[in-house]
Amino acid sequence: EEESKRLRAYILPSDSGQTYREVERSLTQTYSHNLNLDLEWQIDSNHAIEFDPNFSFDRYSRINNTASQTRQSDQLLNSNVRQSSFMEDSWSLNGELLYKYAFPKKGRTFSTSLEYDNEHSDASESLDALGAFRNSENDTISQITRSSGRSPVLSGELVFTEPLGEKGLLEMRYEVERDRQNDDRRTFDLAASDADEVLDSTLSNVFVSDVYTQEYSLGYQWEAEETWSFSTRVGGQHVLIDNLQELPNPLDQERRYNALLPYAALFYEPEETDFRLRLRYRTSTDVPSIGQLQEVIFNTNPLLLSTGNPDLEMSYTHDISLRIIGNDPRNSNGFFSYAAVSSTERFIGTSTRIASSSDPVPGLQPGQQITRPVNLDGNWAARLFAYYGFPIWKGKLKGSARMGLRYEELPSLINLEENIARTFSPGISGGLASNISKAIDFNLSGGVNFGQIRNSLNDAADNDFRTWNGTANIKYRPENSRFTFETDLTYIANFGLSDDFSQQFTVLNAGIGYKLLKSKRLEAKLWMFDILGQNTNVNRNFTSTYTEDIEQLVLSRYTMFSLTYRFGKFDEKRGRSGRGRGR
Repeated sequence: EEESKRLRAYILPSDSGQTYREVERSLTQTYSHNLNLDLEWQIDSNHAIEFDPNFSFDRYSRINNTASQTRQSDQLLNSNVRQSSFMEDSWSLNGELLYKYAFPKKGRTFSTSLEYDNEHSDASESLDALGAFRNSENDTISQITRSSGRSPVLSGELVFTEPLGEKGLLEMRYEVERDRQNDDRRTFDLAASDADEVLDSTLSNVFVSDVYTQEYSLGYQWEAEETWSFSTRVGGQHVLIDNLQELPNPLDQERRYNALLPYAALFYEPEETDFRLRLRYRTSTDVPSIGQLQEVIFNTNPLLLSTGNPDLEMSYTHDISLRIIGNDPRNSNGFFSYAAVSSTERFIGTSTRIASSSDPVPGLQPGQQITRPVNLDGNWAARLFAYYGFPIWKGKLKGSARMGLRYEELPSLINLEENIARTFSPGISGGLASNISKAIDFNLSGGVNFGQIRNSLNDAADNDFRTWNGTANIKYRPENSRFTFETDLTYIANFGLSDDFSQQFTVLNAGIGYKLLKSKRLEAKLWMFDILGQNTNVNRNFTSTYTEDIEQLVLSRYTMFSLTYRFGKFDEKRGRSGRGRGR
């Protein structure tokens, strides 16, 4: 069982002060079964076959009780209480068959693969809601939705490599895929008449989307004396999307896309050193999902409606990244850094229509909104991360320092006006780990993360916050004793969140163990979690439409008892004698 509350402050063209509050209690159950198989057959030194089928079955159920309201400053625009339940059975069957052949000539190879993935789901969802809107009659919803989804995917690949000189390698690749997505979602109104069920076609959707993809590429790899290496590839992609919709409105639509997909990577790995450098540039595309394409209204939350857009186009992303690794094992020093910049054309963002008292929207009550995916330009992001580890006090202590930051410009449409949300999120942290003695181990860490958002549409919606955190873990194992002691402490302090959200909390856990039997291989341990009863989870989310605070009440104070038996060491002599007998 989970409890959560959230508060959203919307970004609107005018400083309306419109907010959305929600309190929710949910009960969730999940059952999952997986079966995996991995087969490899090395026919001879030139031929090999691999086959890895997988099967999974999942059963998921959820019951939600939710209360929400929308306000404009101190004025109540609407409120809603609802209960919903959701049950879904799903299974998936997938596998890949791979054949590889190495020609007598070194570097000349051929491989082909066939991959199949089929996902199947059946779900039922009920919704009972009572809504009150300002200057309007109450709205009652009682409905049940039955949905069925099928997503068979079949793909194949051909790869041929040919050496060019002593250091070069040519690669030719062809891939083909068919992705067929079927979604049959029918919503029945239980309150429309005395009849048991009445189909609501405006909330129902029968949609089939066929996506045919072909990719072909020509690549070249070059390696110089095991120090420098370079690879590049130029590929073409052709995508055909065939959409057929029966409900809510008939639609027969075909779209074609063509894209050029260049790739380049540079590697530098000097011999007899632990320094590594990798510079990479790549491009990729993102085809709209069936959920984004189907133009049907989803009213699971009657105050926050959403729909799809069959006119969405495929997005195109450029990404360049740099990775540097430097280690000095003799002195226990280590360095890692990563930097990346990405830019997306025809980014799949959102267009949100938000009704307010001063800005009414046709078809919506004050405080209601509807969100629709749209293609937008202007999305890009930059990321940076660095880590350095170093020894202290002749290696008895290990120190570490981390630094990270992210900057992103996220476009959206709010009441048909463009907003660019610029978010900047830097953070620093440090840690100290001990290796003083066999009896005592401890780890200390702490840091601070900042969050900042600036909006082009309305600077009154700009926001700043920061979070301080610290953790300590101590393990004590007295010499010549069967007892063990362990405790860990976590402290979180938030600054800039909404007043009715937890600003700071401390989580303290502690455990005591005792080793049994003459060999001390059996250990009984008693743990108490959240001794102070303050455990919670608070997050702030920035989007291009709103700033949101979420607080989740997670499992609080509880006790756990465990018994652990440690088996003896592996017999190395027997292990060595068994080698060479096959896989």
